[in-house]
This record gives sequence, structure tokens and C-alpha cells, in this order.
Amino acid sequence: MTFYSLLRLHKRIKSRRLKLLGLFAASHLGLRHLSVRIDPVLGCNLACRMCYYSSPEHRRSHTGIHSAEEFSEIARGLFPRAFQLIVGCGAEPTKHPHFLEFFRLARKYGVPDVGIVTN
Repeated sequence: MTFYSLLRLHKRIKSRRLKLLGLFAASHLGLRHLSVRIDPVLGCNLACRMCYYSSPEHRRSHTGIHSAEEFSEIARGLFPRAFQLIVGCGAEPTKHPHFLEFFRLARKYGVPDVGIVTN
């Protein structure tokens, strides 16, 4: 089942309770039902005028980087149930020193759809 087929199914089901029951069943049956989106680095190498990462206040208050251990822990908890992994959600993921390790972990856990969002 692809992301888009799940999205079409989600739109057809009107009952919130039925949607919740579907998520519970997918989780209980061990089906891949999560879309994981993560920024490994809070920062960017560009200074686009329209972007919040260009704001000096935002740069000071939003700094950080996931360690390899933190990401391994996230992968262990979420990747076995993930049907999709998107690395980069606004920041620049290639600034992470162990950038390729995310994709190795996704392959290890068999995540079928892996993507990257970069500038």
C-alpha cells in the first residue's frame, strides 16, 4: 500500500472513530502505517529572505543536531512501522556529519519509501 492509496482511503472514511480504529488495527497487526519526517539538523546554509531560518532570532533560538545515537534510537522505535521516511522538513539535512547513516538505517529496517528535502 502506497502513501497515496492510504491518503485516498483516509479521505473516503468520514468517521474519526473508524480512522482511529484503522490506525489501532494497523499498529496491532504490525503493519507499516507511519510517515516519519525528521530534521536531523536545525540550521541552513542559505539565507533566503522568505525563510524563518534566515531570521537572526530564529537561528539563535533553534540550534541543534541529532546525535547518531539519538537517530538510532528513533529508527529503532519508528522505522519498523514506517512506510515512508522524509529526511529534511525545512532545515538543511546535508549539514549533518552522519547524513548518509539515516539512509543506511532506513534500508536496515526496510522502510520502502525514503526521500530527502534539501535546498
